[in-house]
Amino acid sequence: TITITQAELGFGVYQRNNNVTPYANITFRKDLDSDEDAAAGGLPAGVIAHSDDDTEVEFVIGADIATLENIDISLSFNKLFSRDDFDKWGLDLSLRMPL
Repeated sequence: TITITQAELGFGVYQRNNNVTPYANITFRKDLDSDEDAAAGGLPAGVIAHSDDDTEVEFVIGADIATLENIDISLSFNKLFSRDDFDKWGLDLSLRMPL
């Protein structure tokens, strides 16, 4: 069983090779009951990045935030991820919310 515990909707810009590009994403943090569940469930379609321990996945999909409550708004400057020669630095406005 995979339980989604938190969602994060992010807006911002990232810089690559002197080009600044806006982006939006939504990240779901999930709790896995066991390694077997993780293997059986795999990663949902649309995932573009996930952490090594598979507790965080990032989607590039929209979200309806009109019905969400207890939203924690944060602004951060992050190195979001680095893969091969691709370094993504971002100024990220995040909306964190419990599910």
